[in-house]
Amino acid sequence: MVDVKEYNRVINELGRNLIRDGIIKTGNKSKEQIKNEVKDYIQKNLATVDIEMSLDHKESLLRNAKKFRKEKDYYSSIVFYTLWIEHWLNQMILIALKRKKINEESYKAILRTTNSKSKYTWLWELLEYPALNKNHLKIIEKLFEIRGSFVHYKWVSYKLKEGKKLIDQLKEIKSFTNSIDRTIIYLKNYEYRHIYKKYKKVFH
Repeated sequence: MVDVKEYNRVINELGRNLIRDGIIKTGNKSKEQIKNEVKDYIQKNLATVDIEMSLDHKESLLRNAKKFRKEKDYYSSIVFYTLWIEHWLNQMILIALKRKKINEESYKAILRTTNSKSKYTWLWELLEYPALNKNHLKIIEKLFEIRGSFVHYKWVSYKLKEGKKLIDQLKEIKSFTNSIDRTIIYLKNYEYRHIYKKYKKVFH
């Protein structure tokens, strides 16, 4: 007997990837229209076409970021938040390159040879994505900056009599870490709006 929930979960994942890769166009279609197109495509092509599926690690990265933040280990939290951003950027770039029919060898080279800032500046523009919100870009840039200082041990040192500056720096890091979730929510909504047209899940 077919488990309906498990069946719908698999169909959702296949449908998400079909929309992601531009095979199913969402446009102004209703959820019901998209659902029917996904079903029709799978029924007609499952035996002859390889539909790609991949593991998405972003949610586990986000859980770890929040866990470290709750434990007041703010620098470790920032490392995981930055990893989430990197995964998100790479995923969005990969989607655009696949839709432009760029071959696998080329898009791997592009992802491997472009640094983080390139991915959300000139490459982002070349891929014809709408510009990211400037305030959230500032958060992203600061994330990479702090992560770099922490990972590569580029600390700013203070003399003993300047201890208050160190305390203020730690307070700033805490405040900054607590503000990152707004940027994560913005990026998720950006993805739904420009990739899935808010129809990331069409089966219940």
